[in-house]
Amino acid sequence: MHKSLFVAMLLLTSALLFGAEYLYKFTWKRRRLKVGTPKEREQYLEDLKKFRNNMIGYHLFVSGIIGSALFGIYQHQIMAWLVNLFGKRATQLTTGSAVVVIGLLASWYRLKARVNYGLIEIAFGAIAAYVAAGHIVSADNVFPAMMTLGGCVYVVARGCSNVLEGWGF
Repeated sequence: MHKSLFVAMLLLTSALLFGAEYLYKFTWKRRRLKVGTPKEREQYLEDLKKFRNNMIGYHLFVSGIIGSALFGIYQHQIMAWLVNLFGKRATQLTTGSAVVVIGLLASWYRLKARVNYGLIEIAFGAIAAYVAAGHIVSADNVFPAMMTLGGCVYVVARGCSNVLEGWGF
């Protein structure tokens, strides 16, 4: 798939999210209308919140997949640019800090939307396995790649477990 197609898909999902968010806000402003009974109105508002949360989850899921794929394609250029811009140590510290922050956000998201988190985990494991398999170029690096693939299997298994737990199994 061409690189510009990935960028177009990312922009499309962003546009869909903002369109859904606009729809949500527009409808939210109209909530003051006295339509139906108070119980129906309460149910309507609850459904509206679920719709918004699902759209945010969908956007995170698709953006994560496309972002991971784009990073896989441009990883050397991105890391070279960061090292040239900040230096090696600052890039290492920034990367380590970003991993901690993203981990904390992922943990919070897992508590709020376990099924979506599990789906993201499955997609991440599959993309990481694809990237790891692409790095097997000689017999010298088969073992590290196989260890990485084993980690990918674990991530996919955890993702399946989170989806099942989110569904109540």
